[in-house]
Amino acid sequence: MVQSADRRFVAIEGLPGSGHTEFVEWVADQPDWFAELEREFSALPPIDRSPLSHALQRLVGRFEAHQALVSEDLFRSRLITDFTFETHALWAECLLSPQELVLYNRVASVMTPSPVRADVVVYIQAPEAEILTALKQQYKGIDVEQWRRLYHAYDSHFFSYDDTPVLVVRRDKSGDYHGLGSREAVWDKILSYQGGKTYFLGESGLWDGGSPAGD
Repeated sequence: MVQSADRRFVAIEGLPGSGHTEFVEWVADQPDWFAELEREFSALPPIDRSPLSHALQRLVGRFEAHQALVSEDLFRSRLITDFTFETHALWAECLLSPQELVLYNRVASVMTPSPVRADVVVYIQAPEAEILTALKQQYKGIDVEQWRRLYHAYDSHFFSYDDTPVLVVRRDKSGDYHGLGSREAVWDKILSYQGGKTYFLGESGLWDGGSPAGD
């Protein structure tokens, strides 16, 4: 397996059903890597009872986790997370009412964590139908159109992402990654990635420009 001294902090993103958390857990079993999983620090209340409380807890949990990263010695340990701070806003924008979103944004405006940039961000995208099924199973009482809006908000966010080097990797129904194959191949690509933005989508593999097509 490829090793790279340049990779100290990797963030893997995706929606429930994409397999991004399972990927992070697999990496955490590799030598010298440890994982920070969102579920370990954010006990989210039921979303159908209080979408605002759910969204605020996600925000607070991520804020506190990022604040803790400031004190981590990333030069002595390698960290991988299954979240990035910024996507908390996508959940809020897609799930809250206009009135709730006003309150949420007031809180979010004063909860800006100290900057801790990942060396590379990886967005794992799965087919829309698969993601919607996973979201409906995990979170009850939310209209499917809201989940569809969230799915496309994630796409838009990461297809235009420029804060750090980013890889967008498409996972198919079999669990393989288009253009790369196995998760071992994805991880080797992450460790050797030279920066910029690259999409691995569709049967042809590398997508090198524009906005990748959906399903």
